Amino acid sequence: MSEEIFLDHINNILKSSSHDRNLHEIYDQRKEELDLSDSQIANVLQIDYNTLKRILRKEAKKIDYFLLLKLSHFLKIEPNELANIYHQDDTHKVSELGSVSKRTYLVENFDLKSLKSIGFIDSINDFESIENRILEYFGLDRLSDYDRLMTGVMFSNSNQKPQEKMRTFWIKSCYAMFEKIHNPNEYDRNSLKELIPKIRPYTKDLKKGFKIVIQALYNAGVTVIYQPYLKNTQVRGGTFIVNGKPCIVITNYQKRYPTIWFALIHELHHVLYDLDDIKRNNTFHLTGEERSELFLLQEDKADEFAREILFSDDKMKYVEPMINNKHIVESQAEKYNVHPSIIYVFYQWDHQDENPNIWGAFNDLIPDSDEAVNDLNLIPWEKETIEQGVKELKSKIQTFN
Repeated sequence: MSEEIFLDHINNILKSSSHDRNLHEIYDQRKEELDLSDSQIANVLQIDYNTLKRILRKEAKKIDYFLLLKLSHFLKIEPNELANIYHQDDTHKVSELGSVSKRTYLVENFDLKSLKSIGFIDSINDFESIENRILEYFGLDRLSDYDRLMTGVMFSNSNQKPQEKMRTFWIKSCYAMFEKIHNPNEYDRNSLKELIPKIRPYTKDLKKGFKIVIQALYNAGVTVIYQPYLKNTQVRGGTFIVNGKPCIVITNYQKRYPTIWFALIHELHHVLYDLDDIKRNNTFHLTGEERSELFLLQEDKADEFAREILFSDDKMKYVEPMINNKHIVESQAEKYNVHPSIIYVFYQWDHQDENPNIWGAFNDLIPDSDEAVNDLNLIPWEKETIEQGVKELKSKIQTFN
């Protein structure tokens, strides 16, 4: 019996004032059907006749689980159903069973320790509070509705590792935000193609450039949000399809300014060329995690596309021999309308195999991403509800509307 069906069954029992099934009636029907006496049935069940009578009169204080299995097999009903029928008048036990079911659902589907570490919940043991927090945050009526978030997308609910549970939580949070933002602008692929080459100059504006580009993309029907990255992963970004429109999430992976621009244009390549594949596979695609390759999306081409838009290989070949000359790098950056830190990061990327320590170079010349995304760095799980976070974000990305 699935968790959702089981929860529904428990709720129905709790709400019902009269019950359709009675243990004695089920027993008598089976007895008549097989034309057996009580003593014969006790013999079939290999139990004492008096024990059988106490069970039927609900006078037995405890029922051995193996006995429950034997009786359910004889009566041709599921053990869970038999237990519910036996205890249907004991609302305390039924309520306790429903409580255990909910708690089991919570520990199976959520990494409570990680949720506490990010400040989403205050305690890993206050299950009533945890349930209410999840329901309020996602705007759900009941826990089983969590399964229905992102209709049509399959998430494994069995034997998930903590990392998988947090990944699912993160993805559903992003998806719910996109749904509630509900970008009213129509997506126009040709308009996006014209917009992308105009992005590079905005990298020079450390404070406002990223926000301005996100606003422009929003007007072009592409919604972009900035989210904290998944703990213990290397997810740089992701492309979703929500309400039939492309949506992008950029993370603070590495917390470096050039990385957010590279991730954004990488995802825009997926929007331009991979939407059909993404829709066919899962309605979302995350860049940076190992499973990315399972969907056969062309990550290398997306990387090449981002390089070409920001600072092409031909330009890098010219500046590489003079990479330690700050004046030359800055003059080339000015010539091609790009922030110089992007040149340094591309150099690091190109030479990481021959020099593993290259990532420690030029640190003082590569700013972090904090200032660029300060106005957009909305952490949804710090809000009471996703709806509340969305209202704040929309007031910023709709500035040009």
